[in-house]
Amino acid sequence: MKNKCYISGPITNIGLSVAIKNFAKSEATLIMGGLIPVNPIKEEEPGADWLECMRRDIKMLMDCDCIYMQIGWEESRGARIEHDLAKALGLSVIYEK
Repeated sequence: MKNKCYISGPITNIGLSVAIKNFAKSEATLIMGGLIPVNPIKEEEPGADWLECMRRDIKMLMDCDCIYMQIGWEESRGARIEHDLAKALGLSVIYEK
């Protein structure tokens, strides 16, 4: 069954505490929709730089069937990269309303 969905959205430019809340809300939304959320913010490593995070996050994305784009994703460099990669790979893209 294809149902793992990667959560993508702004982190750096909104602050970690706000991002954690947003990603938790997205998790709940996906679960209610019958999907298995893959939340990259749960894998954050203290002191990891942006590139280290992106390398880890892209590996997680590659194991998913769809991507959930949070509101504001367009303002995030990392989320734009994840979005473009998901589309190029033919993954389903869900946009937060």
